[in-house]
This record gives sequence, C-alpha cells and structure tokens, in this order.
Amino acid sequence: MLRLLAAEIDHNAEVLRSVADRRGDDRVIDWMGSPDLPSLKTDTWRDVRGRVATLMPNVLTEELNSYYSPLEILLTLLIFQDAAVDSGDRDLRRYIDEQVPDVNVALTRNPYQQCLVDMLNAQDTTRSRMDGYLSLSWLEPLVLSFRGWRERQRAPRQH
Repeated sequence: MLRLLAAEIDHNAEVLRSVADRRGDDRVIDWMGSPDLPSLKTDTWRDVRGRVATLMPNVLTEELNSYYSPLEILLTLLIFQDAAVDSGDRDLRRYIDEQVPDVNVALTRNPYQQCLVDMLNAQDTTRSRMDGYLSLSWLEPLVLSFRGWRERQRAPRQH
C-alpha cells in the first residue's frame, strides 16, 4: 500500500514541478490557472485509506492525511466554475490591502492557495516518513501496526 501511495505522491510532485517550471515557482498563487493542476491524483489514497487507518501506525496515517486532505479539497475547488479567476481575485484583494491600506477592500480568505500550500508543506515530510517506514525490517512494521491497533482499541469511542 505504501509503495503505491509513494508512487502517487511522486506523480503529484512531478506534476507540481512541471507547473512550477511553466508558471514560476516563486508564487504558488500563479499556479491556480494551470490546466495541468487537476492532473494531481488521489485515486490510490481513496482505494487504500481505510486499510491504512487500520494497519499503519497513527503517526503515519496522520502524516498521510495532512498531505491528502488539502489535496482533495484543492481538487474539489478546482472544479468550481471560474476557480482560477476566483483565486486570483482573492489574491488581488489581499495584495491591494497590503499595498494601499487606506483603500477599503473586502478581504476573503483564499482556500485555493491555502490548500496548495498545506499540501506542498506536507509533501516532503510525508514522503520521508513513508520511506522511513518502508526501510524498517520485516518485524518492525508488524510491531508498529499492533501498537497502532492497540492505541485505537484503547481510545474512547466517539459517537
């Protein structure tokens, strides 16, 4: 499972590198209009996340969630009509407010940019944590899986 997820994360990293090469890597907000951004994938994660939550240590599951959750939100937002224009408008309002504080501008948060930044921030640490887990001996993952299972059994049930 982790090797499949690693391949998916690597795919997404390459897509983002290509977008950054074309759009410039200094301003992530400029990536929003890229027609290639929706090429990011979460298919493998959707297929295995239940098993990951059951079999993997909590810390690894949380790390994967920190990567995939903002990615899934971003991919949903990109489906919205005029997503790139909306994202650009939100960024422009923020910029005007910073540059001309005397002008009254209706500010809104920019979830497009925030999700992309959150996903990018989690990408390397998630991949590194996965590599560390994959490099363990054959017995260590079993012990960690058992420990995670035991922690979940002891945790109070939420209804």
